[in-house]
Amino acid sequence: MPGRPPAVSFSEGLAAPRGSSFPALLGAIGDVLYAVFLMPGTYLLSAFVATAPVTALKLGITAGQTGGTLPVVLSLIFWFALMILLSIVWRVFRNWLRMVNAMLRTLGFRLTLATRTCKIAEQLPLLPSKIQQSLDKLRRNTMLDSSIGSTDGFDNYRLTEAGATYVSIWQRQQSRG
Repeated sequence: MPGRPPAVSFSEGLAAPRGSSFPALLGAIGDVLYAVFLMPGTYLLSAFVATAPVTALKLGITAGQTGGTLPVVLSLIFWFALMILLSIVWRVFRNWLRMVNAMLRTLGFRLTLATRTCKIAEQLPLLPSKIQQSLDKLRRNTMLDSSIGSTDGFDNYRLTEAGATYVSIWQRQQSRG
């Protein structure tokens, strides 16, 4: 086919003769890119000839066929399918990273709000019994949940999802003024 550059193998590489010009180097790069682009179509054709030689012969496809439109069309289909596949993989990976990030942020938020009754009593001018009554009321309303790990006789508490939502809404309203 006139006008089309010849295919270049990788063994030739980009080595241009010493003292050659920049356009010759660009031509060598173009030849290598062309060969890389056609590689999937050429491979598919050779695999087709190897697995179904009678059908390939009837269709006029030969094993070393590098010219014509068939390798170009097959290569275009391959590279387009590869782009779609990589896009899907990237979206799944990005969504997974976002989910892990949200889980870690939620865990960190809940751990910072987990506390004990005695610590609350130290910071508030209320009796521990009043604080315990308030915490029990919050637990009945599914805002708090008791957690494991207390050795000093006091219950440990952590926020439930409803409690975390309520606290975050309250904090947003406080920050607005």
